[in-house]
Amino acid sequence: TTNLDLTYTMIWALVIANIVGTSLCLWSTNILVKIATVRINLIAPLIIVVVCLGAYQATKSFSDLVVLIIISLLGWVMKRLGWPRPPLLLGLVLAGILENNFFISYHAYGVDWLARPVVIFSLLGCVLTIFLQVRLAVKKRRQKRETVGETKE
Repeated sequence: TTNLDLTYTMIWALVIANIVGTSLCLWSTNILVKIATVRINLIAPLIIVVVCLGAYQATKSFSDLVVLIIISLLGWVMKRLGWPRPPLLLGLVLAGILENNFFISYHAYGVDWLARPVVIFSLLGCVLTIFLQVRLAVKKRRQKRETVGETKE
């Protein structure tokens, strides 16, 4: 109520920034599509340099480059073994947020936060998802064994 003009200035700045940002994205869609069709051997050196510079400049520490190389090697190994990489990236991104919210919940409610309905349904959803995926994998393995057994006979 005391600085209403400042509040409305901030709100209008966000509105205008969103409109300008959306317009620029829609305008540059064709250019971005053309960049996406460039052969990887032409664009990979530029991407590697930008990623290395970004990793270094965050803390100005060479240990970040070592971590970048280790995670890159892990991604390469996962690709070679046919393991999915997006869950790893999702876990790395969300782990900090999850840890922070867990800390806040634990200090606000103690262990009682586990008895809250949203937490119970979330945990049940996670357990159910894992159970269904394991069951599906076992079912696929059985079908594969049955088809291999039929082809041998």
